[in-house]
Amino acid sequence: MGHDYLEQPFPEWIEGSTEERFTRIYERRFWGPLESSSGPGSSLEQARVIMEMLPQLLEEFDIRSVLDIPCGDLHWMQHVELPVEEYIGGDIVGELVTRNREQFGRSDRVFLHLDMISSELPKTDLVLCRDGLVHLRYEQIWEALANFKRSGARYLLCTTFTGDRENRDIQTGDWRPLNFQNPPFSFPESIRLIDEHCPEEGFGDKALGLWELAALP
Repeated sequence: MGHDYLEQPFPEWIEGSTEERFTRIYERRFWGPLESSSGPGSSLEQARVIMEMLPQLLEEFDIRSVLDIPCGDLHWMQHVELPVEEYIGGDIVGELVTRNREQFGRSDRVFLHLDMISSELPKTDLVLCRDGLVHLRYEQIWEALANFKRSGARYLLCTTFTGDRENRDIQTGDWRPLNFQNPPFSFPESIRLIDEHCPEEGFGDKALGLWELAALP
């Protein structure tokens, strides 16, 4: 099942603040009747490679704490044993945060109601932002990146598309693939790249790229 919602006009009911938009998207299941309320990218099939490779990457770079934002419904992450001392799941949808606390919370796994753009973020070794920035306007992406830097994290691991793509701007809550090494972001070459082997047609270049935040524009 693919990104069927990409074929639809962006609905008028998705309006208001960033939190209001993503809360409505979640409540109305805009991304479809999928196995995960967080969209097709959170299916076990699409996260299969990440589930296998993420613990290895954290071990390699001696990462002991992770901020996963947006953490979504934890559909795939709940099955991954991360070699860290602290996992913090942050999401802008309050209902998701409450649900995750009740179902998945434990001493080394906490959940916070956070806006990656404007909230004061907890300091961790790494910020994991899978399928997050691709839903934001350019201006908001720059604000989120600045906020990640302010948090004191050393690394950013985020979704990027490695093909020869021309980036474009969108409304908040919409979606498009972004190659962060292309303008207007022009990131340097990533330290590591995890090819997700995305099975959806047209998105085979989807990956997670690892960067040192201090090296980003």
